[in-house]
Amino acid sequence: MKVEVSTIVATAFLAIVGWGITHIVDRLTESPILAYDITFNETPNGKRFKVVFRNLARNQNFANVEIVFISEREDRFSNPKSVADPPGWDATAQLGPNGDSVTFKFDQFQPGWVVSAAADYTGRRKPQVRLVRSTSNPVKLVESGVTTFVIQKEMHILLFVIVVALIGAFMVIKKAR
Repeated sequence: MKVEVSTIVATAFLAIVGWGITHIVDRLTESPILAYDITFNETPNGKRFKVVFRNLARNQNFANVEIVFISEREDRFSNPKSVADPPGWDATAQLGPNGDSVTFKFDQFQPGWVVSAAADYTGRRKPQVRLVRSTSNPVKLVESGVTTFVIQKEMHILLFVIVVALIGAFMVIKKAR
C-alpha cells in the first residue's frame, strides 16, 4: 500500500511540473519577446560591446525594428557591425552624430532568428540597450535570464522530468519486488 501511494504522489508531482513548464513556455512564447545577451571583449581599440538578439516568439515576425545602444557622457562607439546566423539577415548600423550612440535597423526579425550587433566602445560603464521602434507592436526587449532560459530549453527540461520519472518508477518497481 505504501508503494502505491508514493507512486501516485510522485506521478502527480511530475505531471504538475511538466504541465507547469509547458504552460509557462506557451504563455511566454505567445507574447513577442526579443531576448538579448550582452558581452564585452577586449580589443586593440578598447572594448567590443556585443549584443546577441534572439526572437523567442514561435509565430511572430517583427518588422522594422530599431534598437539603439546609448553610451554615457564622454564614452564613444565606433565600427558598428551586425552579423546574422543563417537564415537571418544583418541589420544596418548607423553611428550617432557624436559617436555616443549606435542605431541598428532590422527590416524583419523572423521567429528563431539570431543576430549579433556589436561596436567598439571606449567607456567603462555598460551602455544602455533600448528598443526605439517596431511596426510589430508590442515587442518586449528582454535581457536573457531565467525566463528566456526556460523558453529556449523547454524540451531539455521536459526530457529531464521524463527521465527522472522513469528512474523513479524503475526504483519503485524494483523496491516493490
